[in-house]
Amino acid sequence: MITGGSAGLGKGLAFIYAKRGARIVLVARRLDQLVAVQKQCYALGAKKVDVSVCDVRDADEMSKVVLEADTEQPLDLVIANAGVLSDTDGLHGSKRVLDINLRGSLNTVWPILERFAARKTGQVLFMSSLGAYAPATNAFMMPYLASKAAINQFGGGLRTVMKKYNVGVSVACLGMVESELTMKQLQGQYKAELMGLMTQERGCQLIVEGVDENVGVITFPLWLYVVSRALGSLNSVLSDGISPYLQDGDPFGKIDNVHPIFKQ
Repeated sequence: MITGGSAGLGKGLAFIYAKRGARIVLVARRLDQLVAVQKQCYALGAKKVDVSVCDVRDADEMSKVVLEADTEQPLDLVIANAGVLSDTDGLHGSKRVLDINLRGSLNTVWPILERFAARKTGQVLFMSSLGAYAPATNAFMMPYLASKAAINQFGGGLRTVMKKYNVGVSVACLGMVESELTMKQLQGQYKAELMGLMTQERGCQLIVEGVDENVGVITFPLWLYVVSRALGSLNSVLSDGISPYLQDGDPFGKIDNVHPIFKQ
């Protein structure tokens, strides 16, 4: 099962599993795009492809979708992929971002955990970002990075909790990978410079390889992981001292000019 399966990384992951002949359940809000991905998955060799139109923020509906899919045929892997950036500034848009990225991810995973534990098999994959390790240096990205930092903590803890039930939990902490979010919004709409941009196909392949090996934290590229962890480990005095320089070099900083927090 893949949420956010109508586009971006969700679609890319679906294609890889389709080539393996898997049964796939795609969840998203846009039926037309879901159907398009469904057809492509069948063409690539998927055994069965079900689509469900659902908003991950709706806990009751997500529980129904997950459990009905699992009842029809037990799920092996649930991927909490659905995610968004702010559609306004980083303060006023924060509730929507946190609701979809964080609460939506939990709504996707919670329903299946008891069944996975009872069967003593299954895997969960959370989608996160390397940016979650470093302090946000612009308002626009604050809620997105906050949601991903929370996912890192929850996913890491859940991995430990579920280990005794033989259930794997992975968190994919990524750099820039081609997706609807990066290409259409960050690069297309805001003209942001995306450092180290990776193709969707390559990024999804690395994620799947990590899931296959039940890696706890799937990270790439290595250089950005090292930089992010280093910046995130600074104490507040050092962080305050270099924050102006980080802001000057932040490729997303100019988005704050498009969406100012406060009216002047």
